[in-house]
Amino acid sequence: MLCLSSYPLLAENGPWTNCAGQKLNATPIALDGKQITFQLAETLNTVKYPLSIFPSEEQIRLKQALGITHIPDELKTTYEFSLRSLERLNSLHRKRKVEDADYQTERSHILQQFRDQALPLIQQNKLTAKQLETLLSQLGSQ
Repeated sequence: MLCLSSYPLLAENGPWTNCAGQKLNATPIALDGKQITFQLAETLNTVKYPLSIFPSEEQIRLKQALGITHIPDELKTTYEFSLRSLERLNSLHRKRKVEDADYQTERSHILQQFRDQALPLIQQNKLTAKQLETLLSQLGSQ
């Protein structure tokens, strides 16, 4: 999956620290699978590195700089289930197998279930309220 930052000049420039403690002064501009592309601050050239060379906290920060919302491990299964449920519901609605009122009710129910599963993670400081709203917005756009 390729995720490009719409405004790479507004993305955080670092420094980014890898697992070996080396610092990189660059702007992340894309994440393609497990490879992250940076634009070097000094030369404006681009370089690619495996995302795995960065500690997990730094990986989260890099993804956030690209506008990619981090999904805590405890919420990934719920997120994927909610996404599949919404995709199926949308498909049924497009085929006119689900009435509009039922569609809206079920859609709201799926989003509320996701929110309910995520709220404890906010209390545990594993997710922020803003991140939750972003995830709900992403799900809601399905």
